[in-house]
Amino acid sequence: MIDLTELMTPWSYHEEAYRESLRQRRREETGIVYDVVFVPPHSSKLLNTDARVLIAATSTGYLHVYILETREFWEERPSKIDHLDPVLSLYAHHSRVYTVCFVSDRENPLVISGSDHEICVWKWHDIVALAQTSQRARDTGTLVPTTWYVPRTTTERGGVLPYYEINAMEWSTHVPNALWVAGGDTNAYEWDIAVEKPVRTYQGHQAYLHDISYTHYTQQVITASEDGTIGIWDRRSEKALRYLSPKLENGFVRTIAIDTSSRWLACGGGSGDSGFWSLWHLPTFLPVHQELVDHHVHSTSFLTNTLLSVGNDDCIRRWNVPSCSLMSATISTNRVCHQFCVVDPSTRMIATGGDSNSIDIHLIPGVISFSLCANSFRAKRRVN
Repeated sequence: MIDLTELMTPWSYHEEAYRESLRQRRREETGIVYDVVFVPPHSSKLLNTDARVLIAATSTGYLHVYILETREFWEERPSKIDHLDPVLSLYAHHSRVYTVCFVSDRENPLVISGSDHEICVWKWHDIVALAQTSQRARDTGTLVPTTWYVPRTTTERGGVLPYYEINAMEWSTHVPNALWVAGGDTNAYEWDIAVEKPVRTYQGHQAYLHDISYTHYTQQVITASEDGTIGIWDRRSEKALRYLSPKLENGFVRTIAIDTSSRWLACGGGSGDSGFWSLWHLPTFLPVHQELVDHHVHSTSFLTNTLLSVGNDDCIRRWNVPSCSLMSATISTNRVCHQFCVVDPSTRMIATGGDSNSIDIHLIPGVISFSLCANSFRAKRRVN
């Protein structure tokens, strides 16, 4: 995009380009952050040796890259914290970016993003090099990703779905060449990263998929669907082993989370104006607890012996897993409908956000330590 200062000079003024810049600024101000991912420590060090790195996926088509200082930095200098700007804003898709995933191969780490139309694969080394390029060269730098397309689905009447809408992706260190993808055609796919094509398809849901996960102990793929069920799939045979159904009439399952032992599954969703979260014992597929709440649950994450949940209100809730009781509920300063709650396993840093162009960072569960600004016009580097 053209810089506004150039647009306003008499010899280079172009009215339509100026209008488009104003529209883009408005889109940035009212943008949504759909997903974030913490970059693992060994890959974060490529960009900054003393900090963690976070990547955010947004409704404006941008991937924002942030450098987060250590916990000690924020505890010593809280008065200087306001909103941190991205070190790099990369225009990744022409439509919304619903999900982002990091493949932490030590030799060739990848950033993978999903939108309405396609999956884009970016080399982390290239992103780091672009972020470290001088500010003066920002308009000449560019990245060309590898693009994957999900197989087009034909309806019963012979029509072809216009969009797939990639809602979630999952990668595991235990199967480093596999990427699991869930989206809008009711199917989940296992993608072979090396050959760049889907090699397995998991079919059986009656509505589109919201979330996907993988448990390496039993080699099972787990999906959450709008049809109100959780699909448990044998990864190798592609067959459905079980459909778990929280007892909620006309409900949907929006989120799933598996603890580090792979024994416990938490899920959340809603029905009408209310919602729920439930806890399941994975080895036996038995429900242990179901909690009805007055809001939809959009995202859940395990943190030690607690479960974090966010939904279509402005609270982040912390639940005690053994007793299934509410420990705390904290209101976000942004007053947003939350889309995600992600925990960094190495630092226990928590990122939450949603229908706002900012991301809240919690160093202590329930306490917002600082926020990140998801606006490409405020980025140190902006690449289109």
